[in-house]
Amino acid sequence: MAFCRSHGVDVVRRPTGGRAVLHHHELTYAVIAPLGTGILPRHLQEAYRMICSGLVLACRAIGIDATLTPGEINMRLPSPASSIPCFQAPAGGEVAVSGKKIIGSAMRLHNGIVLQHGAWLLDWDGVLQAGAVGLPGDRTLRSSLTTVAAELGDVPPLAVLYDALTHGISRALGIELTRGELSRHEIALARELAAKARIS
Repeated sequence: MAFCRSHGVDVVRRPTGGRAVLHHHELTYAVIAPLGTGILPRHLQEAYRMICSGLVLACRAIGIDATLTPGEINMRLPSPASSIPCFQAPAGGEVAVSGKKIIGSAMRLHNGIVLQHGAWLLDWDGVLQAGAVGLPGDRTLRSSLTTVAAELGDVPPLAVLYDALTHGISRALGIELTRGELSRHEIALARELAAKARIS
C-alpha cells in the first residue's frame, strides 16, 4: 500500500475478487450477460471457456499464436489476504502463449448474471508491477507471462487491438457488437462504484 500511495496508484477491490493485478500498459475487457438464457451456456466453466476462446481469436487476429491453458478452471475466489499476483499463477482455461499468460481474467455470477473481465497485457513496467504487488523484483512474474510487445516486437495501434477484440468476442459468442458511448448516468454510477471499492 505504501508503494502504491507513493507512486499514485489507486487500490480497489474488484467485484470478481481474484488476485492482485496492476492495470497498466494493457487493454481491459468486460463481458456481462445472463447465464444459460442467451448467448452464454448454463455452466460457468463453459461460459468462461467460451469468452476466453474469443480472446484467443483476438490474439490470433494480430498474429499471436495464443491458446487456452489445459486443466480445470478454478471458480473459487482466493482469500482477500492472498498476495499471489494474478499473472504469476496461470490456471486452467486461461489465454496463454507457449504456456505464458497474456490475458488474465476473472468471473463472478450474481443473480443469474455473469461478469467476466480481464486484462490483455500490451507491455510491461517491471518496477511498477513488482512494487505494486509487494515483490522485490519482477523476475518471478516475467517467467510466467508475456505481452503483445514481447510477442510482436511492438504494440499495434489501439484501433487494431479494438477491432481484434471485437472480432474475437463476436465470433466466439455468435453475436454482432456495435460501438456505443456511456450515458451520463452510467459514468456517474461508475464513479460511485469506484469510490466505494477504493481501499485507502
